Amino acid sequence: MYSLIALFAGIAAKLYDDLEDNNFLQKFRNNTLMEFLKGIHYILFMSLSIEEPLVFIIQYVTHILHSFGNKESYNKPYEHSLLYSLLLLFFIVDYKKIISLCLLDKLIIIVLILTAALEPLISPALKDEYSFAKLISRVIVLIFQIILCYFIRSDGLKYLTIEFIGYLFISVLVQCYSLYSLRMEQEEKEEVKEEKEEKEEKEEKEEKEEKEEVKEIVKEEEKEEKEEKEEVKEIVKEEEKEEKEEKEVKEEKEVKEEIKEEKEEKEEKEEKEEKEEKEEKKEKKEEKEEKKEKEEKEEKEEKEEKEVKEVKEVKEVKEEVKEDEKKTQ
Repeated sequence: MYSLIALFAGIAAKLYDDLEDNNFLQKFRNNTLMEFLKGIHYILFMSLSIEEPLVFIIQYVTHILHSFGNKESYNKPYEHSLLYSLLLLFFIVDYKKIISLCLLDKLIIIVLILTAALEPLISPALKDEYSFAKLISRVIVLIFQIILCYFIRSDGLKYLTIEFIGYLFISVLVQCYSLYSLRMEQEEKEEVKEEKEEKEEKEEKEEKEEKEEVKEIVKEEEKEEKEEKEEVKEIVKEEEKEEKEEKEVKEEKEVKEEIKEEKEEKEEKEEKEEKEEKEEKKEKKEEKEEKKEKEEKEEKEEKEEKEVKEVKEVKEVKEEVKEDEKKTQ
């Protein structure tokens, strides 16, 4: 009866542990199941510990030693609390039930305690959580524990070994399931990767074809654009030629107009100069005539004045002569 209790205690402990940590078992995990497994393990472990105190003592010592080397194993509230709550059992168990142990049992207990202390140093060698190396090592240890069970004399140590057998049995099953799930996941990833690569290859091919088409279109467009540019160039050339000719005609016309204007200005200037010259001549002539008239007039006046003066002098002379005659008489 207690052998079955020990077996189920190991199964319950390992199921709880893997459901808590294993990613592939998360779909089976729920709060009710986890609390159920905790309760079952606690009840079964208490039953075994009260019946065989050696089970409790060896397990507690190994857990304490293991916690010193690997603190992460007991960082969760429930597991960490067991290190303190189980101390109460030291005041409950009946130490009289522990019978004398044979040499083999003592050696096994020493090996168990040393293994628990050294396990945190050995386990980093198996870095992967799921691997064939871990599976094989668990199978070997399971077979060794089953064989060892037939040589153990102490009931307490035998229950402890059976509990470990239950723990390892579930561990082997979980490793098989995890490796299968991992393989399926990898295959699925590979399929997804292949599909992705095929899709990318197809997209790349389509993109390449599309680029080729675009390239051809661009090439044709460039050709058309080049031809269009050539046509535009010719048109521009012709327009420039026409514009040049038109400009030359315009310039020629402007030159002619300038020449005409210059000629007209020149003629106008000459005409004006001629007119001014004529006017000047006329003025000079008039001035000359006026001067002449003035001179003639002055001369005439002077002459008349002279004549008047002469007449006056003659008259004076006559008067003098007359006076002289008058005096002589």
